[in-house]
Amino acid sequence: DFVCSDVYDTWWDQYCAQPKEWVHVDENWLRLTMRQVAARMRSEHAIPVYVNQWGVKGEVLPSRGRLKYASCLLSEMLRLNISNSYWIWRSQHKPGRSLDLPVWGFELLHTNGVEVGFDDDMLALLHAGFASSPAIPPPTHHDVPVRDVMLATVANSNIQPVECHGWCIDGSIREGEVSVCKSSKCWLCKFCKNHLQKNVQ
Repeated sequence: DFVCSDVYDTWWDQYCAQPKEWVHVDENWLRLTMRQVAARMRSEHAIPVYVNQWGVKGEVLPSRGRLKYASCLLSEMLRLNISNSYWIWRSQHKPGRSLDLPVWGFELLHTNGVEVGFDDDMLALLHAGFASSPAIPPPTHHDVPVRDVMLATVANSNIQPVECHGWCIDGSIREGEVSVCKSSKCWLCKFCKNHLQKNVQ
């Protein structure tokens, strides 16, 4: 349970008599709130609704409901046909953090400046959820690892050199020269180098 002012922020008085009143937040509450707020707003005003930058920090353990919350929210938005995006693909380097511990924020790509890893559990959940949407055709091969799916997504996108810098490439681009990779384990390294060699004059 959470206090009303934490759940509803500055518009708590529309739902509770007192700001410190307890609100029970579970799957039913989440689905009902999406219908009563986002879906109703779209219907009453005949406008599109876009839920931007939702997510759950990596510090929240699965035992505390991290993946269940994300699955419930995503499935309800898809069911209501509400456009949305997850926050965030990557952040800046976070030196000293272990890739194997739940010490990360919202980002799906984890980098401590030496190694690069992924939030595989959340990636799998998002991939399965968005793939089930009628707007996105499901993959033809369900046994493709999530990491390979993400690599294919990046490889087919218009990734810019500045996006490569800081992931796997050390230093900046000078006089058309491409810096060397920091880690041979980085799966984006080869793609980034190839892209820079082809596109930087």
